[in-house]
Amino acid sequence: MLKFLRRKNVQRRLLIAAALLIIPAFVFWGTGTGEKDGVSGSTVIGVIDGNKIRLADFLESKKGTHIQLNMNYLGQQDVLEKLMGDRGLMNKLTWDRLVMLNEANKQGIKVTDREVVAFVSSQPLFVRSGGFDEKFYKYFVGRNLGVSERTFEEAIRDSLKIMKLRDAILTDVGVTDDEALAAYKRENEKGKITYLTVDTESFEKQVPVTDDDVNTYFQAHRSAFVLPERINLEYMSFPYMNPDEKSALLNVVKPIFNKIRDNPAAFADIAKENGRDIQETGLFTKTNTPPTFNLKGSAYNELFELGAQGLSVVSDQGIAGSVYIVRIKEKKPAEQITVERARPQIEQDIRAEKSVSLAFSEAEDLYKAVTNGVVPLENAAPREGAKPATTKLITRFDYVEGVGDATDILDKIFAAGPQKVTGPYKTRKGYIIARLDEFQPVDMAAFEKDKEAFKNKVLTVKKGKALQEWFAKTSQNARIMIDFKNI
Repeated sequence: MLKFLRRKNVQRRLLIAAALLIIPAFVFWGTGTGEKDGVSGSTVIGVIDGNKIRLADFLESKKGTHIQLNMNYLGQQDVLEKLMGDRGLMNKLTWDRLVMLNEANKQGIKVTDREVVAFVSSQPLFVRSGGFDEKFYKYFVGRNLGVSERTFEEAIRDSLKIMKLRDAILTDVGVTDDEALAAYKRENEKGKITYLTVDTESFEKQVPVTDDDVNTYFQAHRSAFVLPERINLEYMSFPYMNPDEKSALLNVVKPIFNKIRDNPAAFADIAKENGRDIQETGLFTKTNTPPTFNLKGSAYNELFELGAQGLSVVSDQGIAGSVYIVRIKEKKPAEQITVERARPQIEQDIRAEKSVSLAFSEAEDLYKAVTNGVVPLENAAPREGAKPATTKLITRFDYVEGVGDATDILDKIFAAGPQKVTGPYKTRKGYIIARLDEFQPVDMAAFEKDKEAFKNKVLTVKKGKALQEWFAKTSQNARIMIDFKNI
């Protein structure tokens, strides 16, 4: 795979991309809130082209996701376990599968029984002694996947529809020799760079902050220094493992709730009678909610609307979770933080803002001094003890000491050509000015030898991008109404 795709900060995206061209799924993240407190099989969790998608439909489609992953990653247990163990990702793949199937059906894409049989019987997994092993096939589908043969075959039919749709989308996606060479050069060209960093941190202690500065900043940012409304809940919980248990629990909890409502002082006694412990959340805000709960967003707003000692029944969004009887134990209204209490944060903010400006000015002055011939880059120093550094031969995707991953910056330095000082460029810590001292072009003989394999790698990236762009447009008529991690 291309070197930039091997970097650690994109490894999880790579795992998703591995599933991309097989499931496929193209839009990775996005959350919403459900429309109901319950999560029964009839709960509407989303809409695709105006058609309501109910939880039962979703869970049925999820079987297809499991089947497809098992078929494609059998023998790659580590990859399969990572994919299957990521609940949010599995649910997102399933949702995207539904969107794709909807589009395939809209376009009239068909898969015959003969095509399903041909695909299944050609899988090496089911071939023994040169022929299809029906006995093992039935064993694998029933015992390993835990589904009926019909469910398995219909899931394969849906996957083949998606494959046909995917192939139609990608018909015109290709890679020319010039595109492959440009990508090869970007990955394999090397350079030795001398660079000077100007870090903002070195200026922070130099920034004076007066009382007037603090007061002016406070008045301009008063809304940022408000302690929001907070509540503390006491509650008892009733766990459930599936939607049916949840529905049954709600019926059990209702009379307990009514009993507490009629006799609030007996909250603890009633909890004990029902084998429940009373727990507390501690003070929390609407945005900094208790990790114990997994409620939909509007449920928290409703809790804040309860009066003192207010009582309510709430429940988690997930298929498994808890139903809670909660009571307001303490409410604290929003309050404006005083300027003195906010002073440490204000001083820190002011210093951070001004140090960025000072660092940029310093870097710009050094750049002008070097490019005007006043001082060579090797002798330029923004402060005592600081001096330029020189890399070994590196590519655009290598780590630069004191800067980190800086592919975009290295692109600009390489583009400027040898011996030209460029910058200042913004980094995580401040600014950098740099010069490409030595440039090593690619080995064209090596490229010609690897060209076809490299074209395939570039093509994979282009296909992924094309699919993502296509799906982003197609999914404008699809809306999920519940957080994927809660399904």
